[in-house]
Amino acid sequence: MAGAESGDRISELPLSLRECILERIPVKEAVRTSILSRKWRYCWNGMTRLVFDEAFDDSMGHLSDAEFAGIIGRALSHHRGCIHTFVLHIPYEAEVDNLNLHAWFLILLRSGIQELAMDCNSDDGDRFTLPPHFFSCLRLTRISFEGAVLSPPPSFSGFPHLVTLDLKGALMCSEVLENLISKSPQLEKIRLSHARSSNQQAFVLSAPKLVTLELQESSPGYVILKNVPRLTSVSMMSLDCMALEFSKSYCPLRLMGSLSGVRELAFDFQYLETFSGSCPKSLPAKLANLTNLCLEWIDVWKLEELRFLFCFIRSSPSLQTLAIRVTLSRASVFSVFIM
Repeated sequence: MAGAESGDRISELPLSLRECILERIPVKEAVRTSILSRKWRYCWNGMTRLVFDEAFDDSMGHLSDAEFAGIIGRALSHHRGCIHTFVLHIPYEAEVDNLNLHAWFLILLRSGIQELAMDCNSDDGDRFTLPPHFFSCLRLTRISFEGAVLSPPPSFSGFPHLVTLDLKGALMCSEVLENLISKSPQLEKIRLSHARSSNQQAFVLSAPKLVTLELQESSPGYVILKNVPRLTSVSMMSLDCMALEFSKSYCPLRLMGSLSGVRELAFDFQYLETFSGSCPKSLPAKLANLTNLCLEWIDVWKLEELRFLFCFIRSSPSLQTLAIRVTLSRASVFSVFIM
């Protein structure tokens, strides 16, 4: 009995449980378990979750493009079974053209990828172009890209199971985003940050199951909502002043006309002066269902911003919670929370 108690009980666990354990530690440490014993040698090859994030990059130190591509390529080519989640941080100094993205995406396609997150936040603003194989990954439920160029092939038919779309610093023409969203019928959450339209046309978003929309450092003038009957939560924060220069005829209130069913709304006043036009007494449509309102960076010394504040309040008859972040001519900040 003493010998049994001192044995390697973890190694006697079923393979599925050992793989589950490995998925909860950094991938670098998971690979190192292959030297423990025969039972662990190929265990990491069956992990359904591969994370090569920024923490992994830091742990590896400085790698050449060839070394980095070799590590990722071997991890994918030696993998067996399904890969449900794949996270990849491309090092800041890496040249994207030196990486074998086409081969990696082909493996992910064959592995039944469901959740995919990649970022290329290089110092020189370099972006990575998504290869055609990506648009054939029809099992995807979650997509998160930073610094991607989206250019789907004509045969692209959408992502039938996609629930969450998160794009930061993405470059695409308006028709590409519109088609991607309209052909993803299960889409519930969209987050656009630093969104850029290559043809400077507005993004028309049609998503009948959309529940949450977040716009960060983007222009609300470049987003037009159509057919969003389930939309209940909207956040428009850190609006992009530079992008708005291309669209001075737009007013942030134009988007409000599509938010009559929204229950939660967060709005940033920081670049309100960029928009043209005076403040109306009320919004284009009553926010009849709005119960939670968060207004950021209101300058109490600017009459126009106070008018917008009261415009929101007058247009929200069901309002229950109001949170206000106030700045005094951008010099100091204090918050007000009203129940």
